[in-house]
Amino acid sequence: MKGKSRRKFTDREKLNIIEEHLSGSSIYSLCKKYLLYSGQIYQWMYDYGIEKKKTEKEMTSTKQSESEMVQDLRKEVRQLRKELAEEKLRSLAYDKMIDVAEELFHIEIRKKAGTKQSKR
Repeated sequence: MKGKSRRKFTDREKLNIIEEHLSGSSIYSLCKKYLLYSGQIYQWMYDYGIEKKKTEKEMTSTKQSESEMVQDLRKEVRQLRKELAEEKLRSLAYDKMIDVAEELFHIEIRKKAGTKQSKR
């Protein structure tokens, strides 16, 4: 589209172009016909609050991607549960280590409730 001047479209013209797209005309053909850049029609649709109707192919693709997302989320939940179990074990091990150290060295390691921190 180099060298070709673009013109301003009225709201009515923009809505007519959007309607053409929603009726089945491709973005590419409309851009060529009206000398638009590729994102302009989508921007107008966004500006006017118009959602693009999904084609059957897109809906099938969305269902597949939703299914894949569910599988990914399940995998992530399993991984997070495993990590949580490991962290619980680590916490128990630290508690036991502190218990052993307190008993062995006869010193208080855990901070008691209500004690004040020393000023530096």
